[in-house]
Amino acid sequence: MGFFGEYLAARATIGAADLLVDVAAGVISDGVEKKDKADTLKTLVFVVSYRATLTRELKKEIVGVMRTVDEDISVFSCEPEIDAIYNDLQKMSSAQFFEQVLSTRILREKIVGLYVLALVLVGSLAEKNFLSPQQLYNLSLIKKQFSFTRQELGSCYSMIAKMSGEDVDDVAEQLELLTGDAAMDRLLEQYPHLVEEDGPKQIAVKEETKESVSHELEEIAKIYYESVEKMGSTDYATQVILADVQPQRVMRAVKSYAKDCSGENIILQYDSTIDSTGKEGFLLTNKKLYINTGVIFDKPSAIPLRNIMSISVDKKNMRIIVNKSKIEAAWLKKIELIEELSDLLQKIIPLAKEIQ
Repeated sequence: MGFFGEYLAARATIGAADLLVDVAAGVISDGVEKKDKADTLKTLVFVVSYRATLTRELKKEIVGVMRTVDEDISVFSCEPEIDAIYNDLQKMSSAQFFEQVLSTRILREKIVGLYVLALVLVGSLAEKNFLSPQQLYNLSLIKKQFSFTRQELGSCYSMIAKMSGEDVDDVAEQLELLTGDAAMDRLLEQYPHLVEEDGPKQIAVKEETKESVSHELEEIAKIYYESVEKMGSTDYATQVILADVQPQRVMRAVKSYAKDCSGENIILQYDSTIDSTGKEGFLLTNKKLYINTGVIFDKPSAIPLRNIMSISVDKKNMRIIVNKSKIEAAWLKKIELIEELSDLLQKIIPLAKEIQ
C-alpha cells in the first residue's frame, strides 16, 4: 500500500475530526462550514469527471476522500448531489467552474486544504490505475488557477507526509513526478487535445507535437482504456499501465531491465511482480519490447518492434509468447486477461512503430 492508500486507510483508526486536524492543519475541521464542504465536493468531482465519464467506482473514490470532511457521508447519501455537479460541469468551461467555487477566493489556507484533498484523490486513482490523462490535466488546472507558491506546495506535501508516515522529500518527489511542470509538459506533448480552446492560457502546447506523435499516442490511449473497461478487472488495470500514469514504477523497470531505452518513447508497462515493484514484466517503447521474466536463468531481452513476427498465448503455462520469448503472465490469474493483454499488444505495436 502506497502513502495515498495509507492516508485513506487511516480513517479506520483515527476519527474524522482528528484526521482533518492532522492532514489539513486545521484548515478544514469537523466544524467546517456547509459551503466549504460543498466546494470540496465540487472540486473533487471536477478532478475526476470534467470532460470525462463519471463512473460509480469514481464516485466511491470521491466519497472516500470526502470522509475526511464528513465521516457520515456515503455514495448513497450524496450521489444525487454528485450527479448534479457532474451534469452542471458538462455545460461550463473550467473558468466558469472556478468562478463558482467562491469560498476558495477568501483564504489561501482553504485553497491549500482543497488542493491537498485533490492530490490525495489523484494519488489514490493512480495507485489503482484509474487515473486518466484528463484527470491529471484537471488537477493541473486547479494548480494553475490558484498559482501555488513553492512554500504552499511544500505545505501540501508535508501534510500528506505527516499522515502517511513517509519522508516529506520522498512524498514531494513522487508528487512532482506525477504533477510537476515537467510532467505536465510531457502530458500535453502526448495529449494536446486536453487543452481547452477557451480554457486557461497558462498551459501551452508545443507546436511541433500537434501532429505525428500525438495522434498515435491518443489512439493508443483510447485502445488501452477500452481494454481496461472491457475487462473490468483490478488485477489487469493495476498490472497493465500506460507509462505516463505511474512514471516512478516505469523508472524502476528501466533501471532493472531496460537501461538501453534512452531516447525512446516509453508507452506501456506490464508489471508481473506481486508487490508492484515494476522490475519484471515488459516495457513497450516506440522502438523495442523489453522483457524480464524474473526467472533466474532467463536473461532480460529486447526485441525490436520491426522484428516481431508473432504474438500468442500459452494457456497451459499462462504466458504470452512473442516470437520465441516468453512473458510470464500468471499474476493476471485468468486466461481471458492474458489473452486481452496479448490482443492489446497486437493492436498498439503497429501504432507504436509509427512514433518517431
